Amino acid sequence: MDILNEEWRDVVGFEGFYQVSSLGRVRSVDRVVRDSFGHNRLRRSRMLSPAIDKYGYYKLHISKDNIRSHFTVHVLVARAFIGDRPDGLQVNHINGVKTDNRPENLEYVSGSRNIVHAQDMGLKPVGSRCWQAKLSESDVSTIKALIRQGVNIIEIADRYGVVKQTISSIKQGVTWKHVS
Repeated sequence: MDILNEEWRDVVGFEGFYQVSSLGRVRSVDRVVRDSFGHNRLRRSRMLSPAIDKYGYYKLHISKDNIRSHFTVHVLVARAFIGDRPDGLQVNHINGVKTDNRPENLEYVSGSRNIVHAQDMGLKPVGSRCWQAKLSESDVSTIKALIRQGVNIIEIADRYGVVKQTISSIKQGVTWKHVS
């Protein structure tokens, strides 16, 4: 889709104040406002400039009735073009590009599906690439061998300086699934 075929829809809950487009852009709408002197004046429509949040998503602040609200653009686009988000679901960027907020790139998915998708796209670090990882892939490979040999998980946890639950999760295949 190009700018000539761009479709604009009202931002849900901010009808008559803001609109969102099929290209993921957000604008205010022409409207009459009362200034501090009590006079009515025309406030012209303008394109809003979102910032990128610490997670890489476009975010912006919009207000209505002197109440300022914070939103990510992909959530506004999804609500306007896909519909209300069902309880427990999240907005997922199908192509993995967090700044591509076109409706055809957005879908509602469960939190667990969103995480799996991010891992599949290489957006979510796994294993030792994860900033909080205390183990390496070779550590986990050895741990799995120790588990197969019947070594007690508490002993393994002590040896590697992690809690018992970490070893238990490895044993059950909940974590470190990518290590054989």
